[in-house]
Amino acid sequence: MGQALHHLDLNVRDLPRSEAFYRDLLGRFGLTEVERGEYWVSFKTSTCYITIEKKRETSLKNEFQHKRTDKNNNT
Repeated sequence: MGQALHHLDLNVRDLPRSEAFYRDLLGRFGLTEVERGEYWVSFKTSTCYITIEKKRETSLKNEFQHKRTDKNNNT
């Protein structure tokens, strides 16, 4: 069977709230915390790596930004 996901970065507005949600969810799939920084936390298994990162820029214009977390992101 092939690997479906190698790594994923998730941008969030509220790191403590998002971490609580993702810690529970990712734990169900066997991911555990492996690294932590002031604005991010990473989880992994032997083949998958997921990082949740608090978006620090709060004033983005109405242009597409790949790290934007609001609903007004033009896709």
